[in-house]
Amino acid sequence: MNTPTPARGQPEHAALGESGPFAVNQEHELEGPLRQAIDLFEAAASRFATDAIRDARLRQIYMSNIQRISREVRAEVDAGRVSVIDGAKFCQRMRNQIMAETRAVSSAQGRAYAESLKEEGRTLEWLLDKHARTLFRRPFSELSDSERAKAYYSVVESAGRDSVRVSTLTQRLRVIGKVGLLVTAIFGVHAVAVADDKPREVLRQGAAIGGGMAGGALAGAVLAAPVCGPGAVVCAVAVVLLGSVAGSLAAEQLEQTAEEELEEFARWNLR
Repeated sequence: MNTPTPARGQPEHAALGESGPFAVNQEHELEGPLRQAIDLFEAAASRFATDAIRDARLRQIYMSNIQRISREVRAEVDAGRVSVIDGAKFCQRMRNQIMAETRAVSSAQGRAYAESLKEEGRTLEWLLDKHARTLFRRPFSELSDSERAKAYYSVVESAGRDSVRVSTLTQRLRVIGKVGLLVTAIFGVHAVAVADDKPREVLRQGAAIGGGMAGGALAGAVLAAPVCGPGAVVCAVAVVLLGSVAGSLAAEQLEQTAEEELEEFARWNLR
């Protein structure tokens, strides 16, 4: 039996009538998986960047409010219109309330980080004992009346104090968030610029990033607290990341499905 001789430049298995898993003499690119990986990165980066910027802004609002309350109550106490005991009680209650309201609208990872530092607001008894030990090196229960008055006043003064460590970290995250949004925008503009079908690429980019941001926000709001519990920063970040990935994939799939349906509808030539 004579074996056919492959033509010049023709693979030997083609001359034998065999077929492999890939078409012959064609380039096979990994554009699909690479493009999807970039899309998922953009979606997650946009979600975390937006959260970092918003959390930094919420931190500024929180500090502005507690400083204003401390300043106004201290002025009332100094003028004799409010007792130092009532002033301390009001400051402690309002700071805890503002803290709870701020955490309620913070991102899942921002709220988890805050809870890791202080799960709940301090009680007035805890604060009085802390300031008593700082001022007099004794518990509040052992202080004289005049010393207790100073401890109460110290609570009013400290109600507007900032945590330097937290505020510094928040500002750094704000800067990182802005850079993250810029990088995401650069990726998106580049993808549109090199695409053959630019309008469709714009839609695809919008679907991927929008779906990722929506998925991350939904996962953080609904799943982070029951799944992770208070103060679990790593878990909260993982939940938001998975939500961003799932949202981006779902949005891209929906966009592809809609595109296929529109193309099919156009072929019907309905008049």
